[in-house]
Amino acid sequence: MDRKKLSFVITARNDNYMGNSNWRLETTLNFIADQLAALRQLENVEIIVVDWASSQPLHEVITLTDAANQIVRFVEVPTEIHEKVHCGSSFPIPIAINAGIRRAVGTYIALTSGDVLWTSDVLESFLNANADNQRYREDLSRSMVFIPRKNIPWNFVSQSPGTAELAHYLANEGTHLEVEPLMPFYFGCAGALVMHRDLWIECRGNDEKLVFWGFNDIDLSLRMRLKYSCIDYFQTRKMNVYHLEHYPSRTDTQTAPKKMNPHVFNPFTVNDENWGLAQYTFAEWPRCQKSDAIIMTDGGNSNSAAHFRLKHFVNILLFIFSGYSKKHLYWSFSILRDYCNNIFFYRNI
Repeated sequence: MDRKKLSFVITARNDNYMGNSNWRLETTLNFIADQLAALRQLENVEIIVVDWASSQPLHEVITLTDAANQIVRFVEVPTEIHEKVHCGSSFPIPIAINAGIRRAVGTYIALTSGDVLWTSDVLESFLNANADNQRYREDLSRSMVFIPRKNIPWNFVSQSPGTAELAHYLANEGTHLEVEPLMPFYFGCAGALVMHRDLWIECRGNDEKLVFWGFNDIDLSLRMRLKYSCIDYFQTRKMNVYHLEHYPSRTDTQTAPKKMNPHVFNPFTVNDENWGLAQYTFAEWPRCQKSDAIIMTDGGNSNSAAHFRLKHFVNILLFIFSGYSKKHLYWSFSILRDYCNNIFFYRNI
């Protein structure tokens, strides 16, 4: 496949997650495509939807515009593969994400959700990354970029507005919505995150052992900080994405509490050479072809336990001594506690 400037990776399933998820996914795909069409950039972008073990494929139940049909790829992971790799999770998100990354062709690869809207200003910043690097004096090709989100309130989203209505709403009300701040140091709770494909290859994506709830994105930011930098896009460029608020579905509220991932401090590189289900071939729509993982050769890293353990500790100390507010001290204690709890984990590496 031809190289694109930007690939989006979205994981989804046809299961009405958190209420009307298919409408939110359809709206998101069409909205992003509309923004790109207005920029005349459709040919430079792809959106990969990793359809994870849906009983009925997502492409059969959502309606895409002509513009979205030009850029959306559905990679269908069947139930039999889920049964082999799920590790006890009903939806192993990091494995699904990595499957999309391994099949992406963009210079930059963005992890986003099926209910997060990207406006033209944010899209342009990655489509013109080289020029923006000089303007903002930061190298996006060697950084992990966290894009905070603003929540579009449920009282508007519940009306199921079309993409034109959403665009009009954001143009008039977007600046008045509050930005959801990122967690200090951990940089959790972002609306989206983006890295150059070379960095994804080097670190081998998300830790595929963290198949339960939470800490996947935090683990990634901790690991990237071992070698590169992390950027809060709202702090540096006043840019954000927009999240379509939703309500919990009835089945969600009746289930048991979610099983949480451990708070680990990993080495820079995780997973084996088959990360992202590279050993499997998947059906893809609409191209009516089989989707193979793109060959990604690792860059060669120092992954010694002593090296990454010490570097994590240094990063924590730098954070601890960077501020003295009550909130800062709370987070410093929490992070240091998590790190100390993982000493036993390090000894087993």
